[in-house]
Amino acid sequence: MSYNRNLKLNFFKCISLSLTIILINSCSLSKEVLLKNGTAKYDQGKYREAINSYDKILDSNPSYSEAYYNRGLAKAKLKKYNEAIQDYNKAIELNSNNCKFYKDRGNAKYNQGKYYEAIKDYNKALKIKPKYYVAYNNLGNAYMSLKKFHEALKYLNKAIEISPNDSLAYGNRGCLKKRSHKFHDAIIDFNKAIELDPKDKRAYNNRGLTKLDLNEYHKAIKDFNKAIELDPENFDYYGNRGTAKSSLGLYEEAIKDFDMAIKLNDSNARIFSNRGKMKSKLEQYHEAIINFNKAIELDNQHCDAYHSRGHVYMKMKEYQKAIKDFEINLKLRPYDYCAKNNLKKAKHRLAEQNKSKSQ
Repeated sequence: MSYNRNLKLNFFKCISLSLTIILINSCSLSKEVLLKNGTAKYDQGKYREAINSYDKILDSNPSYSEAYYNRGLAKAKLKKYNEAIQDYNKAIELNSNNCKFYKDRGNAKYNQGKYYEAIKDYNKALKIKPKYYVAYNNLGNAYMSLKKFHEALKYLNKAIEISPNDSLAYGNRGCLKKRSHKFHDAIIDFNKAIELDPKDKRAYNNRGLTKLDLNEYHKAIKDFNKAIELDPENFDYYGNRGTAKSSLGLYEEAIKDFDMAIKLNDSNARIFSNRGKMKSKLEQYHEAIINFNKAIELDNQHCDAYHSRGHVYMKMKEYQKAIKDFEINLKLRPYDYCAKNNLKKAKHRLAEQNKSKSQ
């Protein structure tokens, strides 16, 4: 009888153990399914839905570092950088040996303009993975943003040395050379980036901007056309093409590009200001003023909009308004010789206007 009782006990223990294993596997499967679902939503650009998936994982698995990290990536895409950093902090607390966690926390800090803090995180990533070329690339970008071009070049060169067949660092080194006014060298790097990745829309756009610097407007337009073909939703590419067309005197075509840019993003002061300049060129002064007003509403530190509006007021013989705009321009940019000269002209013409009225 005792032998049979032991058999029964062992049988129930086996069933209990099997059920436990099934439950554990079920929880693990559910976690992995939710993670894959979140990643799929993220890849589709559905960042809020991705966050919901990661929330569900963390409700039942609060020690899952990858879920915190992935949720941080989604929040960063929504420009919720403080929240993203909190998630990266938690991921690092749970797993301090993952270089990606530090790298992306650095990226969030970089996007907040905290370049020195970003540099610290990129260096921490490199301590874990010494040949992490993305971290070297990002260090180059951070130093570029700090205008420390020598250091930036050193890190971008290192990234290329580690991964010579990746377009990313070539494109960024091209941007660095452009900012250093080494335009022909910049184009060589952009060419290499495009050779390695023919769908690198940023490289086409940046090569186009460099050709603008070289006054090669037709060639620039070809590059902006390609960038738009690859990413037709990017307002900047239309704005840049509009600038190239305006330099060729194609004012109406330029306006069409600025219209499209504004349709895609109606909160960019530069685009409104540029469209205002084109309206002015076509002697559509009231429409030009409307555009400059909007640019200033969006960015009350936008010198170019004040200066350009002042020019239009001069053409409309509204010299008092022109004087006010040139004075604001000079407060924002005290060493603007052109604004000083135009202010002098406006005051002279106002005096002449008042004199003729009094006669």
